[in-house]
Amino acid sequence: MMRVWLSRFLILVGVLALGGTSGWGEELPGDCGAFVEGVRRLDGEQALRDGRTKAGITYAVEQGGAWGWTERFTRSSRAGRVAAFTRVFACRDEGLTLEEVRAHEDYEPSESYSPPLLWLAWPLQAGTQWQWAGTYRTELDGDGSRLPAEATGRIVGWETVTLPEGEVQALKIELRVEIRGRTEHSVQTLTRWVQFTPLQREVRWRSVDEDAGVLDFTLGAAAAEVALPTVEPAGQQKIFIIDSRGRGIEKL
Repeated sequence: MMRVWLSRFLILVGVLALGGTSGWGEELPGDCGAFVEGVRRLDGEQALRDGRTKAGITYAVEQGGAWGWTERFTRSSRAGRVAAFTRVFACRDEGLTLEEVRAHEDYEPSESYSPPLLWLAWPLQAGTQWQWAGTYRTELDGDGSRLPAEATGRIVGWETVTLPEGEVQALKIELRVEIRGRTEHSVQTLTRWVQFTPLQREVRWRSVDEDAGVLDFTLGAAAAEVALPTVEPAGQQKIFIIDSRGRGIEKL
């Protein structure tokens, strides 16, 4: 079975209402450049945790500009394994896109989409829907594979999210990505809730797929509670699923 690590593509991303405000009276970024500026203002590392499995994720912006930003993203699985990545996001005419995901460890594959995966489409306001089709590419130790992929997304609207610090209003965004092989295919639905005031930040995300099951991460756990365990030697951690072409796709 193929495993699509869309979970590592977790992105600090929200909705831009062109010249408007939200149903909660919050002023939203008016264009992609303003949105990127909001991302860059988020100082320090953000940590989220799945309270049921104790899996965790952290992310922090490394570099940004009018074009977009790069971000260091670290994931710890329910089994206690840790992996780090650099993700690159960009502003394009059609919306906000994921350009690539570069793995820091040699036992993790780097991934990309061609054309870049459309994460949010204009106009960015509640009710917007979008579609994307292209190729999913993965590379590990110089060996890679390409598979056809499709995605659909929509901006649902505003909801209340309960954090340890209290209730906040956040915009709910859904994205469904399907990647097909010769004999099997993988589908994952990712739902994100993004807060804009007083900080522009992702406060919750929920991932559902047939391989990893359900993960539901929430912002605000204490640093000690989401401390990432030490990485074991790579040789003790490698698990690969081999597709019909003999390509290896890693799975936790």
